[in-house]
Amino acid sequence: MGGLIVLKILYVEISIIGIVILLAIRFYLRKREYTKDLDKRTFKWLIWSDILILIFDAITWVMDGLEFSCSEELFLVSMMIYYCLVPLPSLFWLLYTDVKLHADQQRLKRLLILYSIPCVISTILVLTTLKTGWIFTIGSDGVYYRGPYMVVIILLTYVYLGGALAMAIRERCREKNPDRIKVCRYLIFFPIPTIILSFVQVELYGVTLIWICMAVSLLIIFLNVQSEQISKDTLTGLLNRGYLDSYLDRILTTSKGKPEVRAKYFAMIVDMDDFKQVNDTFGHVEGDKLLVAAANLLKQSCRLDDVVTRMGGDEFFIIGQRDNRDEVRCLRDEILDNVRLYNERSNEPYSMCMSLGFAMLDKQIKRPDQFITAADINMYRNKEKKKANN
Repeated sequence: MGGLIVLKILYVEISIIGIVILLAIRFYLRKREYTKDLDKRTFKWLIWSDILILIFDAITWVMDGLEFSCSEELFLVSMMIYYCLVPLPSLFWLLYTDVKLHADQQRLKRLLILYSIPCVISTILVLTTLKTGWIFTIGSDGVYYRGPYMVVIILLTYVYLGGALAMAIRERCREKNPDRIKVCRYLIFFPIPTIILSFVQVELYGVTLIWICMAVSLLIIFLNVQSEQISKDTLTGLLNRGYLDSYLDRILTTSKGKPEVRAKYFAMIVDMDDFKQVNDTFGHVEGDKLLVAAANLLKQSCRLDDVVTRMGGDEFFIIGQRDNRDEVRCLRDEILDNVRLYNERSNEPYSMCMSLGFAMLDKQIKRPDQFITAADINMYRNKEKKKANN
């Protein structure tokens, strides 16, 4: 009896730890107004669903075997709510995965009924268990007993977790963009510990570790998302100067002693001409619109594995690999062609103008600032030539 009480206290403490972790994440997100986008709203629902399950998991552990007035009825209601909640975190994880990978609200609306089917089946099974005892029963001694089809509830959650995992793996195999690959990796990571521990929970009666595991996994994902946000420029969505500096350090370190690898890296600086004039004449809102348009144009012009960053102000920086200088010149020309097309199609009262300069990572370059300076010098040469021609 004493051992059972200790076990109950242990599981209640575990649930409380999970609830505290998730509430801390939730209140941080609320403070940062993190819930405007669909993926962030879905992540919020995922957090709340796991919090609710942890609460009812703790309640059912406390009530199991207790006998007092209406104890059986209260325990029965608590167990039914618990089992109705079981598929929800997995459903919200599938929705979150879909949104992160496809960013298509209309697609999600089309698939929502299909995605809801396992959850509806699970709820029907739980509600009918009062008569059938398929999922669980409460004995005359007030103790919970598993029903013969309890495993069906677990299998229905596997449909969601397995679907999300398959979706993430498929996108990872197709993806070439390094940032998107990172997203795929953490989407692949999340379901695996939960699936493994659910097997353990089915095999070892009385062990409940899934929901605390899910809470820890959500914490890891939250930290990954925060890391992504720290590396992003808030206006353009491009990577920022901090990321660029660390990326250049990494390139110089990994390519050390590998001249054939170094020779393929290029750095290109893009400077917006007459940007101050746009700001002064048309206002900062229009200036911001021009920066966002320039960022999108650069991303569309580059390869998926090129790294496009905003250095600050009206300067952008591109780093990637090409076999020779001619290929980098082709990229430069493509960007300038796209600028020309943008201006032809734009109805704005101002034009987009850019000066570009690039440098290859030759053996004389030892530090990131030298690489940046080499590209910067060539950019200013081109800017001066443009002014002289005008």
